[in-house]
Amino acid sequence: VTASPMGCSQISIKWSPSASSNLSYYYVYRNGMKIMSVPATSASYVDSSASPLNNYSYNVYAVDVYGNPSISSNTASAATPACL
Repeated sequence: VTASPMGCSQISIKWSPSASSNLSYYYVYRNGMKIMSVPATSASYVDSSASPLNNYSYNVYAVDVYGNPSISSNTASAATPACL
C-alpha cells in the first residue's frame, strides 16, 4: 500500500490487486477505522475527507465473497500540507 497527499485535503491510496478469484471488495482503513469499501475491480481510493496539516496511516484488507477479510496490508502513511 502507498499513500500520497493530493493537496491539503485529499490522499491517494494505492495497492497491488489481490490474485484471488473469490475477491468481492477491499476495506480501506485510516488510523485504525474503516472509511470505505472499494469494489474488487479497483486498486486505489482517494480519501477526500482528510484535513490540512494532519498525519494519516492507511491499511487495506481484501475481502472475499463470504465476507472474510484477509490479513492487513502493510501500513502506509501520508501527511497533508497546509492549504494555500
